[in-house]
Amino acid sequence: MIKLPRARIAIPFSTLVKALIKIPFIKLKRGDLNEQFERSLAAFWSLKYCATMPNCRVSLYYVLKSLRLQQGDEVLLTPLTIPDIVNAIRMLGLKPVFVDLSLDDQNIDIEDLERKISSKSKVLLLTYVSGIVPDMDLIMEKVRRHNLILLEDISQNYGSTYKDRLIGTFGVASIGSFSTGKTIASLLGGVILTNDKNIYDYIVDSASRELNKPNKIMLIRVLVEQIKIALATHPIIFSCVTYYAFRLFATLTPQSHFTFKKYSSKVVEKIPYYENYPILREAFPDEAMVWFSDLQAEIAMQSFRNLTRSIRLRRDRFAILCSNLNRDILELMPRALKNVNQNVYWHVPLYLKEDTLEFKKRFLKKGFDIIGFALRACSMEPVFEEYYQENPNTLLIKTNSVFLPIHESFTEKEMVKLAKSLNDHFEKRRSPVMKRYNLDNKTILITGAASGLGRCLTLNLADRAKKFILVDKNEEMLNEVVSILRGKGKDVDSYIFDFKYIDMLGQKIDEIYNNYEQIDVLFNVAGMEIAGFVDDLTLDSMREAHNVNCLAPFLFTSKIIPKMKKQGSGQIVSIASDMGKRGIPGRAPYCASKFSLVGFFESLRLELEPYNIDAVTVFPGVMNTNFWKNIRYEGRINAAGYDDKRPRNEPDAVAKRLIKKMEKRKRVISKFSPVTVYLFLNHTVPAFADYITKKSLDFKKVNL
Repeated sequence: MIKLPRARIAIPFSTLVKALIKIPFIKLKRGDLNEQFERSLAAFWSLKYCATMPNCRVSLYYVLKSLRLQQGDEVLLTPLTIPDIVNAIRMLGLKPVFVDLSLDDQNIDIEDLERKISSKSKVLLLTYVSGIVPDMDLIMEKVRRHNLILLEDISQNYGSTYKDRLIGTFGVASIGSFSTGKTIASLLGGVILTNDKNIYDYIVDSASRELNKPNKIMLIRVLVEQIKIALATHPIIFSCVTYYAFRLFATLTPQSHFTFKKYSSKVVEKIPYYENYPILREAFPDEAMVWFSDLQAEIAMQSFRNLTRSIRLRRDRFAILCSNLNRDILELMPRALKNVNQNVYWHVPLYLKEDTLEFKKRFLKKGFDIIGFALRACSMEPVFEEYYQENPNTLLIKTNSVFLPIHESFTEKEMVKLAKSLNDHFEKRRSPVMKRYNLDNKTILITGAASGLGRCLTLNLADRAKKFILVDKNEEMLNEVVSILRGKGKDVDSYIFDFKYIDMLGQKIDEIYNNYEQIDVLFNVAGMEIAGFVDDLTLDSMREAHNVNCLAPFLFTSKIIPKMKKQGSGQIVSIASDMGKRGIPGRAPYCASKFSLVGFFESLRLELEPYNIDAVTVFPGVMNTNFWKNIRYEGRINAAGYDDKRPRNEPDAVAKRLIKKMEKRKRVISKFSPVTVYLFLNHTVPAFADYITKKSLDFKKVNL
């Protein structure tokens, strides 16, 4: 069985061992190796200045201090962060203002940002998480419009880009962390990158006066812990030893195991500053205020040299994973995660609709050690009560996210196995209603509801549906149906619109859909026919038939799909025609539009199947409705020479049969008849079908 750890560290094992052997005999100075590392980082980001720091939070402290802001000025930031990031803001007399996260990219929510900006807002701190890149155009537009100073925390996004521009180059300055697990990692550490000489000079001057020599014992402890992590996550040791130890820990103390941060060490017990507990500070402790030594720079340089390769391989592993995942699982990922050419995939988040702890337990048994966010939602921590904000997206991301294992060392076979395990898991959890669909207590939208089949469907469902949304162009007849429903005590809304005005229909549909949180069933019933020989028809005639018979159903359908995906179920029904399978002379506009509709729904059916949504195509046959009276004849053809003499089905009977078949989740609904044989002949012996067609139509009254 394949077994994958939640993460592996970026520092080569040999580098750690050499450092452990060397550290007792060297001085922890800040010299040439550190300067070389700083120059390499500045060159990579094409920035002028780089200063290494003891950690990320001290980096932020110095950058904010260099900006010389006024007491009470506001720093906008996202809630999922290290508590000492908040303390770094507070200690300078500034006010942290929390902005909710976006579910699309787990970065700043643009709408909430607009709400939170005030006259005191001076700084926007972007914290990129999971290696995901947000829409920087939208963010930069807000920064420029509100004259904000942009700072970037790139700790989890080293090497990511937006439109070929490196993340970390958009703001006045960027900060980062070199802690365990980062793609550029060392024995702790942080960095500041900037093009602003004033900021750089201030920071270098302050750091030279305020930072002290690192504690060698502390670094040795960190080294030993990283060696233990590297050994524990080695493929052979993890598969044979570590994995089974984790299975035991997860059984005995599941909550502790699955919230255990990156195999986090006992070192943090001896270094409270790095425990990241939410406490209020008035100053950083001495162990935090140390310079970044040459030894740390030498170690960090090893992972930095591998960064480009690491990004390429992580992108490759993510692409392999996605290519083997079912589409419904891909929909559980943040939308921006799919931008392979931008993201660096430090994590692969998945939003679950089930208990995350049970999910982690189940997948640990399958061989995959999966965790979630270790970062705290600081906006809701009691110690930061003064700055309390309810951020619903942040809470959802924090509680409902899990991280799928990903690392450049994972093999293609391992990623395929992970994908298969995920597919199997979600396949087994599919709703049991897959076998039947109950139309009781549903919200149902019906187009063409005023007459014919649409009216019959409405009335047959009157005693079962919870709510009706009815659309038609005939206001008088639609009002009659509405009156009948309301007389039965039904909740019903009606909308008047002619679908031939397709350019305005999209906006109308948006207005309708925005009024309802849930719509369970959509019936695309409305239709029309223009009859005429091709050389008598105009482009407008063809366009009008397509607008009503194909493009209107397309708009109603495409715009309701996101709503039904979110609901996890639904049915979309379109009334097609046998003439969508075989063309008939004199009916080109109708046949062409119905052919399009049939093809559209055949494509759609399998697209929606993974989402528990039915795309149903109905071939009702010739019905006894006013449809025939409303045909518009153009040119030489006329009603007298254009009479379909086939027996006509009663629309009420068709409606009853359709409802019965829908509840059995039939995707194509048609009735066996002589037309079925005719359509079979059309596919097998088309010349004979042509002969039957000519015999069955009376064109003698038409001057051809």
